[in-house]
Amino acid sequence: NSFDKDGNQYFVHGTGELVAGRSLIADAYINVTGSTSPDGEIMPAQELYWGTLEVEMTSCYEGTLAFHSNFPEVGSGQVRLERLVFVRQLGCVD
Repeated sequence: NSFDKDGNQYFVHGTGELVAGRSLIADAYINVTGSTSPDGEIMPAQELYWGTLEVEMTSCYEGTLAFHSNFPEVGSGQVRLERLVFVRQLGCVD
């Protein structure tokens, strides 16, 4: 969840496989259509390829998210991650 250059909500999503318990590279997409109707019916969404997301956890508590967008107005960059919750299935013990 982020914001575009005009301050509108901008959702980027992707899935990938966890490698060595610490890293993930995923193709990322945005939804360009889709919504819910006033009565709650889910309307179909059309995805548009956005780029890639790379998550690298350096410990159980922190890591980085690198992004590489195909959209020139977004570009590429990285942000520091700090873990907020623990998921037992990940088996993180350090």
